[in-house]
Amino acid sequence: MRKSLRFCIGEPAGARSTVWKIWTSNNDVYLASRVIASHTKVSLHESGACQYSETSESFARTGKRNRERHRRRWQRRAVYPESGAVNLFRVIVPQTELRLASAEQKPAKAVVWYPSPPLGYGAYVELWLTPILHEVPTHLRFMHDLLGVLPLSNGHYVGITARYLEIEPQDNEKLRNLKNLYKGVAQRPDPQSRGWALMFNQQDVHALLEVAPWPD
Repeated sequence: MRKSLRFCIGEPAGARSTVWKIWTSNNDVYLASRVIASHTKVSLHESGACQYSETSESFARTGKRNRERHRRRWQRRAVYPESGAVNLFRVIVPQTELRLASAEQKPAKAVVWYPSPPLGYGAYVELWLTPILHEVPTHLRFMHDLLGVLPLSNGHYVGITARYLEIEPQDNEKLRNLKNLYKGVAQRPDPQSRGWALMFNQQDVHALLEVAPWPD
């Protein structure tokens, strides 16, 4: 059974997000946008420790101590009593951030595509840690559209689901602020440019929000 999954929001020949990759190693789970996978990633460890960090290889060039590469650390959420599952992480791609221009130099292979959300909505891709199971879980175990399932060595699985949610006014304000921030530090307008921001709500659901500062 495969241990990685790539997904993209939108259409191969139309407006789309960047390609995201989720992969596992033993009982740890990792996530990154393909554009920045060599620089930053999300690590969700079996111990419950989670972090958004620069990669060791990228940070080694700075000459700083390796432990300083972690931009944010947190603990995994508690188990839902009813299902025994854990909401590990989210990727949020608002419809406004889809672009025709590709941010990758080479097309990614074996990508799972999820259709563009309606205007005013975003695609919410969520990673779910299942309880220990004796067989591969199907879509019947999950509440939302299932993009794929990845196995862990300890009998758990990671289910990757997707759904549409309306972008709240406060999140639209965050988007506008992020766009202005990226534009303020950029050398020149670049329609292929992408940005990402780590977000979390009162329930400690952490997410990476994808931002496209310029139109096509």
